Order: sequence, then C-alpha cells, then structure tokens
Amino acid sequence: MQGLSLFSGIGGLDLAFEQAGGTVIAMCEINSFCQRVLRRHWPDVPVFWNVKELHGSDVSRTVDVIYGGFPCQPFSVAGDQRGKDDSRYLWPEFSRLVSEIKPRWIVAENVPGILRIAADDVCSDLERQGYSVGIWDFEAASVGAQHRRERIFFVAHSGRSLQQGIQKTCDFREENEKGSAFTAQRSGCTHKEFTGSNFGRRTEPGMDRAAHEISHRVLILTERLRALGNAVVPRQAYPVFRAVMEADEQD
Repeated sequence: MQGLSLFSGIGGLDLAFEQAGGTVIAMCEINSFCQRVLRRHWPDVPVFWNVKELHGSDVSRTVDVIYGGFPCQPFSVAGDQRGKDDSRYLWPEFSRLVSEIKPRWIVAENVPGILRIAADDVCSDLERQGYSVGIWDFEAASVGAQHRRERIFFVAHSGRSLQQGIQKTCDFREENEKGSAFTAQRSGCTHKEFTGSNFGRRTEPGMDRAAHEISHRVLILTERLRALGNAVVPRQAYPVFRAVMEADEQD
C-alpha cells in the first residue's frame, strides 16, 4: 500500500506504516526541525511544507491510504480545549485532501480529548464522503512502553464494514487491561517486531522512540524534546496499520 503522510512530525507513524509493509510516497510537515529529520531518514520521499497549500494534484503517485496525527492542541487537556475555535484545528484540511484524493483507507490519530470535542465531526465528514468509520483506542503501555500515552485512531474505508475487517485490533487493549502480557500474534507479527532493535530507523544512535529511553543530551535540546513529545510511538500505531494491511489484502 502507498501512503500519504500528513502532519508527519519526525516520522513516528511512518515508521509503523513501513514496518507493517507500506510505502511512504509523500509527507507533509511545517516544522523546519522535523523536516530535517524526515529528509535525513526519507531522502527520496518528497516533503511538502504546508497542509493548507497541499492539493491532491501535487501528489504524483497513487495514494491507497492517507494517514496522520493532526494537531492535538485543540483537544488536549494540557490546553484550553477550544476545538474548532482554535487556529490549530486542522481536521478540515485533512478532510479536504481525502475528498480530493479519495484513497481507499484513512487513518487519523489524536488524543482522547477529541472524543468529546470533535469525534462526531470527523466521523460525519468521512461518512458524507462515502467512508465507513471505526474508532480504536490504544495505549503505548500495551506494547511495552513505560508510559500510558493513550491515543485514538479513526480508521475509515471506502467500501467495507470495519467491524468485520479490523475488529480484531480491539483485542489489544482488552488484553492489556486484563493485566496479561502483550502479544502480537493477532496481527500476524512477532513480539520482537515491536520491542527488538530491528524496529525501524532511529533519529539518534542508541536512542529509542519511547520517552523513557531518551538520552539526557537530547532532553535538554528544546526542539528535539518538542518533536519527540508530539511524536506517535511507532509500536503503538503498528497494530492499526498491520490490521489495515490485512483487511486490504482480503479485499
């Protein structure tokens, strides 16, 4: 599957997408530091600057899935939760690109606060465009991280019932809540793919993507800390992308 990455940050979702078997064909990220990280690790992938200026016609290859974590500040408990009244509310740009490109799949990530503030808008926008939408809730702790980092994933498809196609992904959180060890067999991968040293690229030698493993040298650098704080844990998003891949293969 070929994916267009929106609000790419430093590539957390992109690492998960690639590990699940996808190919990133274009990215969009406005932060200059994050752009440097993306261009270093994805030198052959075009990086667009401003999502408001990006149009479907700018992407030259076929897009099977559009994915991204649009800014969470309008919904986060760390802010004022102003929703649509926040200038950083950029879901309409995400939705616009979906309408222009019409991919088979959409994966949109955000913080739990969106469920109360804008989940209905996200689902309604996609349903009006002919997509079936499901909402899944995962914590980074369920894949071995030392922090909870709960995240919401909106998954939409243009021609199938998601309750049948990727329902098995819901079992990940149920398994975690029961207190049993996390297993990845449901998605057809091995536990090592999540926790081993072979999981994707690294921004710094010896530095993993989970926050508790960041070196002190990186923590004191404001730009890097901000980028890492906004990033999505790849292991956390992997089950979603892997389930999407499997459902797409079944089609």
